[in-house]
Amino acid sequence: MDVINSDPEILKREVQLHWTQERSKAKSFLKREIRKFDVVALSSQPVISNLLVLQSRFGEFWEWKKCSKQKSDNFVAFEEDVVREMLWQFIVCNPISSPVFTEDWHLKSNLMVATLSKSSFAVFVDKYGAVFQKLQQLRQFANSVEKSCFKESDGKMPLPSKIYRNYASGISDVLRYITKSVGKIERELMRTSRDISEKSEPACTTLLQLDEKMRSIVEIIEALYDVHSKSVPDSKESIQPWLASIQLISCLETHLLLQTSPRLYGVLLFLFSKSLYALLDDVLTALKTLQWDETYSLFIRDAVVRLNDSNFWTDCIKSREFQQQLKSKQITPLMCLDKLLPKILNILKTCEVLNQLEEDYTKILGKSNIVISDVIDEFLEESFLDFEKLPFDQKQSSSNSKNEVKIDYVKHFNYIGLGSSVVADCFRFLTSDDHRPVTAATGSMRRYKFEDYVKLSNIPIVAHTVILDKVLSKWFNPFCITAKANIQKIFQDYKVIESMSVFQEIILAVREDFAKAIIEIASDRNRSSEYKYEDNLNRNPRFQKLLNECYPDGRVFSVDLKLDPSSDMNCTFIVTPYFPLNLIVTPKSVAGYLFIGRQLHRIRKSLWDVSSLHIKDCKAVDGVDVTRMLMFRFCLINFCSSVRSFFTLKLFCKDFSEFAKSASYEDDLDAIRKIHQDYLESIETRMLRNPVIENIVIRKIVLMCELLRKRWSSGIPQQTMCMLEDTLKKCWQVVNDFKSTKYSFDFNELSCHFGPPPTCL
Repeated sequence: MDVINSDPEILKREVQLHWTQERSKAKSFLKREIRKFDVVALSSQPVISNLLVLQSRFGEFWEWKKCSKQKSDNFVAFEEDVVREMLWQFIVCNPISSPVFTEDWHLKSNLMVATLSKSSFAVFVDKYGAVFQKLQQLRQFANSVEKSCFKESDGKMPLPSKIYRNYASGISDVLRYITKSVGKIERELMRTSRDISEKSEPACTTLLQLDEKMRSIVEIIEALYDVHSKSVPDSKESIQPWLASIQLISCLETHLLLQTSPRLYGVLLFLFSKSLYALLDDVLTALKTLQWDETYSLFIRDAVVRLNDSNFWTDCIKSREFQQQLKSKQITPLMCLDKLLPKILNILKTCEVLNQLEEDYTKILGKSNIVISDVIDEFLEESFLDFEKLPFDQKQSSSNSKNEVKIDYVKHFNYIGLGSSVVADCFRFLTSDDHRPVTAATGSMRRYKFEDYVKLSNIPIVAHTVILDKVLSKWFNPFCITAKANIQKIFQDYKVIESMSVFQEIILAVREDFAKAIIEIASDRNRSSEYKYEDNLNRNPRFQKLLNECYPDGRVFSVDLKLDPSSDMNCTFIVTPYFPLNLIVTPKSVAGYLFIGRQLHRIRKSLWDVSSLHIKDCKAVDGVDVTRMLMFRFCLINFCSSVRSFFTLKLFCKDFSEFAKSASYEDDLDAIRKIHQDYLESIETRMLRNPVIENIVIRKIVLMCELLRKRWSSGIPQQTMCMLEDTLKKCWQVVNDFKSTKYSFDFNELSCHFGPPPTCL
């Protein structure tokens, strides 16, 4: 920078001598020439007119006179030299030894220019000082990440993640573009300063011209710093590396959606694409090798979980919960992860299954060799093609007649003094026809440079999230289909459908002989207590013998009978499904099956107790004859049989066949598990846990059957018999009332099966 380095006193004397000679000329010129100027539009005049030159010279004189009276030691510099220093700071961004800025990027107190008042000059300098401070922080971040990549991790400070490295690399590219643009302006300034014979004004010699030239660059720096300050956590903030990575790319996407300036949109799209590359590269590494660094990855792998564990599918590989943590910081998570993460997680779990089966899990990827750079290129290709779509009016105007008068923009720019400005360059780019990076004729794809991003002319109509979902689905859906095919093959080889049917028959005790044998084992008073049923090695021998006789084959699970006097059945099942049945039958599903089995057992046991009552044992008492007792017994058997048949045959078998048909194991395993769980909940929660069915129908059935069994041989009093008949009649009416209530959809078949209450009640 060419700053005057002579003695200030000598400089003041030279300026005083100069203005002593020019004062009279200036005053006479003002009186003679000021009235000759006409009122002309500013766009029709040069940027710096003769009038402005005259006013600037008077400003120099009065500024010098004011400072000389105060006997100040201020240093008066030329405005062109200050402009050079500003341009130089855009390149080096270092306030140390700067003649203009202090170390905290403020104007030095002893510096002034002759063309501006000190307050106006301070406004200009402080404005750029704030910009340089932001630029310095961005440069320091990029340099620190780049240096840390070459250092070995000491355990306390982990190496930066791939997303951080790519993001820092993108910032470096943006800063290089800024340096290149500023260098171009500085070279034009040096060239015009050397060429004295040039008639036009210098490219950038005043702070006002610098403001016009650097407007777009300042916008880029401020927008970039705004995104950086919100996406990268402060060094004092304690945050896990994997969460910092996903926070970074989520903030980039949020700012990308809210951006309205095409140029700034291009800058953010550039940084977002580089960060997305790192995210997808981590995902692909996990798919290919089943190995990843859990410090940065969104996936957690539990190596202890094995195939036969009941929680294998849910715990072998998990995705981190980041949604709530980001929302607590008012950050919207990356939108594409809502669809991408479940797919990738399903593929990873399928690979883990094949890996523990000692199969080749790499066949999930098939013959396709995915390259992340191709995915990103296709995403950018779709985005840039959408940028190039012109509005209808603009397309129609391009088809006008050839006699249309064309404006010479280059001549116009030169006339108003903006021939070499950034605005003029961008306008020429927008009006040219050869700026498109992808030719429509060949459709060939090439890698985009940062210069292509900053030259975008409009915001796309289709959001980048839609384009990204489309591209990711195209590349990753084939892997999902392959994973589904492998799961389907495993289910076919292990006969999971048959195993599921056997499992349901045992837990629900569908066979009459099997159910009666379980009741006999549970009601045997001479049962042994030497077995510890919590230990899988010690099992109930009578139940295991019964199990082998009734279901010798098709058991891909372990089941035992534990005697439990506190239960309605006096026993409970201990069930442990093995692979691959445990992929569908979860611990929650087992609990649902056991609840359904207990409810059906209560109805079945009540029906058997009433059916076992003989006529010869019936005794009449207190006006209740045998005929009345037999009629009530017949109505109670009819009621219990109808409820039992509804749940065991009409409802359960029908719904399960529809479940097996709808699943067909062509969906991914998560979808199959959800269908199965919804099916169980529809029976357990919607039906058997229905307050009317559970608290009125089933409970009353058990109480009435138990009371009838106890009083059958000793006789039923008149008052008790009336109470039993009234209770059964009310239960009958409650079931019939399902037609006119909100339960009509679920229990319409049951109510139709019952018909009206018997007249004998």
